[in-house]
Amino acid sequence: MGWKDWPYWLKGGVIFEILLIIGLFLIAFIKGEGLAILFLLIFFGGENPWEMFTFLGFLILYFILGAIIGWIYGKIRNRNSQ
Repeated sequence: MGWKDWPYWLKGGVIFEILLIIGLFLIAFIKGEGLAILFLLIFFGGENPWEMFTFLGFLILYFILGAIIGWIYGKIRNRNSQ
């Protein structure tokens, strides 16, 4: 099942996830922490274990937000093509 076969809500969720991860990379570079600190934060929770839950919460939130936007886009696009 290729990218073109995915429903719009799934495409929206994946795109927002990618945007979140790119944004986190940019923030880490701006702060001067580099990739090593970012990966430690993501996979081990950093200094505070709640940071890992915060990161997972953002992942879920961004996916849901992207899925809703993709679902609305799919409804509008399918309505106009009929």
